[in-house]
Amino acid sequence: MQPKLLYSIAGLIDSIKSMADERKLVILHVARTPVTGVWTLIRNLSKWQAANANYTVALRLIVDKKWPRRHYDELRSLSLQMDVKYEKMPWFGFGTLNYISHLAFNPLRKWIIEIERQYEPELIVVHFHNAWLSGAYLPVQAKAAELRFICTFHGVTRARPLFRPIHRFIAQKLSKHKVRLVAVDSKSPIKAEKFFGLRKEAFAIIPNGLYLSANSIVPAGRSKLFVVGYIGYLAEHKGWRVIADAVEILAARGIPIKFVIAGDGPDEEVVRDYADKRADFVEFVGYERDPVLNLLPRLDILALPSNDEGLPMIILEAFSASVPVLATPVGGIPEIITDGLNGFLIERRPDLFTAKIEFLINNHETLDKMRHAAVETFNNRFSMAICGQAYNELYLN
Repeated sequence: MQPKLLYSIAGLIDSIKSMADERKLVILHVARTPVTGVWTLIRNLSKWQAANANYTVALRLIVDKKWPRRHYDELRSLSLQMDVKYEKMPWFGFGTLNYISHLAFNPLRKWIIEIERQYEPELIVVHFHNAWLSGAYLPVQAKAAELRFICTFHGVTRARPLFRPIHRFIAQKLSKHKVRLVAVDSKSPIKAEKFFGLRKEAFAIIPNGLYLSANSIVPAGRSKLFVVGYIGYLAEHKGWRVIADAVEILAARGIPIKFVIAGDGPDEEVVRDYADKRADFVEFVGYERDPVLNLLPRLDILALPSNDEGLPMIILEAFSASVPVLATPVGGIPEIITDGLNGFLIERRPDLFTAKIEFLINNHETLDKMRHAAVETFNNRFSMAICGQAYNELYLN
């Protein structure tokens, strides 16, 4: 039996509002140091809910000193629309001790008491965003309100053998306490069953969505150079160097091409040095808060040669800006990219990426068709209205 698919529109917004009207409801999003696509979904989903649903939206975060400073500015912006708070936790520096501190530091009980006192809700839906680790928050009870729990798995990765029993123990608490499980792609439930013992049939599938204002995307004039972009976490497993090597092959042949790299991470200084030494065809722009508005319109294609993913938000952002994507067929990526339609699925080798990039440079008509298909894919499957309504139906039924 396959996990239930929930990416089609789950009713009209008016029906969601009427269901919420029947009970005084608070949606409480809970996350620990969320970054990259996890943070993007939390931010987008909670903003959409605050604007479109007839209930109170609250956001509670546990953060440490390594949580990016720029996200605090985003939190201040969110505070204008919803109830936002965060708490800082100790940072021990040493990996294992810091990991244990994450499990020991659990302010959820306090948060629920505060929400009950402030809003007097009949129902609190706690939406966790840290996958198996969310089991560490449980059990927890409310004084008067009914509690429901949702947990989104934004991807599932293999744990080190030493930690697997611990991960499995914590994950099993999700089943024990009847947490409703969500995955953003169809592969994650299979991995969750294998690694954590969670039944794959227990998962609903709700792909990520993107919340855009009506005038978010401003088309940019295309450069005479063919512009390839990498936007994301700067680490070896994400594959920025694979694309760098692929583009460098074409640049060495004298093909007019430009490689734009955006993001931050452990390889940031390496990337900066790489770009400085190849300034004739490489540009490093650092972290870009709004790539849909400020960066993606400059690109001809986006490349994502990662070796492990869930359902990357950056692909949805690229599609919303009519940018085709070249990516490895890992995680939920084959569920977004149809090979040859809105992008290409490519084995993680520089020469194979080189070949596809060169093909698109020489086939403008194909590239234009892919641009059109990319934005159609976004509009038909990955708008926040679709994602948000699917979550609302899960919350309320």
